[in-house]
Amino acid sequence: LSPFDASPGDAYAHIDFPMYPSMEYSPYMYESVIMECSGFCGTMDVNLEGSEYAVGGVSFSIAGYGDDEPNYENIQDWGGICVTYYSEKDVYLNFVVKGVAYESSPKVDLPKSNELVERCFTWNEIAPNDPDMGKAVGIIQFAAKSSVNYEKFKFNLAGIGKYSANGACAIEKPVITPKSSS
Repeated sequence: LSPFDASPGDAYAHIDFPMYPSMEYSPYMYESVIMECSGFCGTMDVNLEGSEYAVGGVSFSIAGYGDDEPNYENIQDWGGICVTYYSEKDVYLNFVVKGVAYESSPKVDLPKSNELVERCFTWNEIAPNDPDMGKAVGIIQFAAKSSVNYEKFKFNLAGIGKYSANGACAIEKPVITPKSSS
């Protein structure tokens, strides 16, 4: 679990957290943020610095890293993915798949919402003509792309898990009431 920024040039998408994460890298680095929000939340701050867009968000490593590259895992038995989130801006899930360039990687859109919502997708909905989807996934990214300079928006990624037609994230109620960042 970590923030990422895949913006071109000098553009950036930075996350401001409601609580300070630990200054030391560890598996519990973002525990204070997760405890505060009952999820991974913050305000995305976008600066284009002359580029056409910026993209950033939160990465979940499926099987860790080796030699600065993600390890890939067969998660096809998950059947797909469910995510519970809130975002003031349309976002998407990006799947980092072995041998597939970022621009071509499978993605699913997540519309903005005023409250926590859950969306579930089967592998076939994520990659319709790829029977191997889920066989070599390294990272799942909760991402936002913006072409608006100095844009700010709040988000909370409260849960992510295996696909279930009835939902998989079982979030009872939000701890944080979303407030507009305007």
